[in-house]
Amino acid sequence: MKKQFLLLSLISLLLLTVSCKNEKIEAISNHEQFFADGVKTDLSFKCKELKKIKDIYVIDSINYCESKLPKSHDSISSYLNILDKYITTCDELLNHYETWDDDYDYWMRNKQETIEQKKFVENYIQYTKEENKLLCTEYVCVYTIKNPLLGGVKQEITKTYYISPNNKIIKTK
Repeated sequence: MKKQFLLLSLISLLLLTVSCKNEKIEAISNHEQFFADGVKTDLSFKCKELKKIKDIYVIDSINYCESKLPKSHDSISSYLNILDKYITTCDELLNHYETWDDDYDYWMRNKQETIEQKKFVENYIQYTKEENKLLCTEYVCVYTIKNPLLGGVKQEITKTYYISPNNKIIKTK
């Protein structure tokens, strides 16, 4: 009975591993064969090898985030307060300079940059609460396609992919 249970457990684990790998390959295939306008082109995508390099966790990104935060503030919350006040100031100036194009554009850019910085800080705060959360996994994929720009010539390509836990391609290189 124990042997049957172990055998079934091993088979289930193997099927799960194959299924997860197939999901990654499908995500890569879709990424490579869909263009920005949503049109899919059949490139005869064939995965030759998919190798997991490493998992990337929140803790791996925290040091990077900390290096981008200004050191001149006592705390993150005081920095957020300053960003909020600056956004409010930008709004007031935008209302005042609405008819002056150059000034309006200047304050609109400042406001957008400040909003982006605020989102970055808020994400950093959230990340520090989830240090062990998996952000993505780095894979190297070797695949072949038939390149239509080269008259259907078969090409072998090696590319690095960063894939989220829900199989979305975050970045390639």
